[in-house]
Amino acid sequence: MDLQVAGFQLRQRKIAVSSLSGERNGLLTIAGRMPPRRRHRTVPRLVLVLTLIYGAMVLLNPWAIHIGGRWTPFLTWTGTGKLVTANGTYPLLVTFSPSAHGSRLHLDGLRPTGGVSGWGWLCTPQGTTIRLRLYGTIYGGWGSTDGALMQFRLLERIQNFPTIQDGGYFDLFGHWHGPQLVMEDRGEWSAPFRSGLKITHASVALKQGNKSEFNAACAATSNFRRSSRDSGAKPLERSIETHFGSRACSSPEERYCAPRTGASISRSSTFAMDAPAKLS
Repeated sequence: MDLQVAGFQLRQRKIAVSSLSGERNGLLTIAGRMPPRRRHRTVPRLVLVLTLIYGAMVLLNPWAIHIGGRWTPFLTWTGTGKLVTANGTYPLLVTFSPSAHGSRLHLDGLRPTGGVSGWGWLCTPQGTTIRLRLYGTIYGGWGSTDGALMQFRLLERIQNFPTIQDGGYFDLFGHWHGPQLVMEDRGEWSAPFRSGLKITHASVALKQGNKSEFNAACAATSNFRRSSRDSGAKPLERSIETHFGSRACSSPEERYCAPRTGASISRSSTFAMDAPAKLS
């Protein structure tokens, strides 16, 4: 009898041990094996989704892989140039890629073939950079951008978060000529930036570039302005003063006076006359 009881208890212990090890193995299977399998399944799915998105963008915008006559597999183009305006010349950097948003209206008899969006940066003579949001449309370009017409609107982006706040803007229109995008504002209306700068009568020739080239051009512009300001920015007046000498003038209108002959040159005549001043 005792042997039967002992055998029964031994069998019960074996059953308990086997069930406990089964639970542990189950936990290991769930905790150790299942997540890697899920990760291995997630990565191919993510790659497949990204591939489908990329393929759809290329099918809808085949010009985006040949922007500016170059192979652009990332569907993005960055260009730099000097924006010539009625108020001065400013280094400009733009970068854009295909977008689902664009004009649906024809321009210059050409139908829109896609939208673009991106960013821009404009450097002022003071060395400050104005950040711009770029929206636009490409017209007449399908397999490449060569000869295509592009339209940009560049808005001053003052704030992104928590709310978007835009400032002034200006528009540019132009055609691709091989690697260059030559644009102008066509006299369109523009709004002044927060600093008071207003872009009018603008034109620019953009070519492929990068942020480093833009920063170098911006630094050169601000250094030139600073050196001109430090030197007085009046080389004609200084040259006249060096030639004739200076002394106290006899009237408020006179600025430069010849010390021996008593001749004088007024401030207004310094810039008004092209010929040498006539001495009295």
